[in-house]
Amino acid sequence: MGKLAKTVYADALFDLAEEKEILEPLMEEVAAMRQILQENPSFCRLIVHPQLHKDEKEKLLMDIFQGRASDTMLGFLKLIVEKEHFRELPEIFEQFTQRYMAFHHIGAAVVTSAMELTEKQKQQIQKRLLETTSYREVRTEYRVDPSLLGGIVIRIGDRVVDGSIKNKLDQLTRTLSRLQLATD
Repeated sequence: MGKLAKTVYADALFDLAEEKEILEPLMEEVAAMRQILQENPSFCRLIVHPQLHKDEKEKLLMDIFQGRASDTMLGFLKLIVEKEHFRELPEIFEQFTQRYMAFHHIGAAVVTSAMELTEKQKQQIQKRLLETTSYREVRTEYRVDPSLLGGIVIRIGDRVVDGSIKNKLDQLTRTLSRLQLATD
């Protein structure tokens, strides 16, 4: 089975950026394009509309982004429209971003706590994440979820460290249920 379109196109864009030595500015453009697509769902629906011909879609893209995006990005967008993969563009950009972060040894973490953390606590968590991973930098998003009752849950990629009181209570409940079943 071949690679998914998002991986093929993201890898091609990344390799081109690396070859042209424009990885940093292109990453900034990708981030901006991701935001534009997210904030303008009606534009995305228009670009993928089946009654709009490819030439019209390309012209629309050029009218909007000419002079605002690099030639590399414009060429990439034209290719995506031509190959009818615009619908996958957010995932392509996500894949590109992940490859960029891996290339630069940057991790992404989501830290969820029962209450807002202080700056000192955030710094301690950041320090610990850098000590326990191979990342040079960790971009951390902090969230609050009162249902955790206390403690924190840290997600990095597909790894989860659940140190919440809710999780500990759930584990205790399961253990007590097994003991109850064993004594019946």
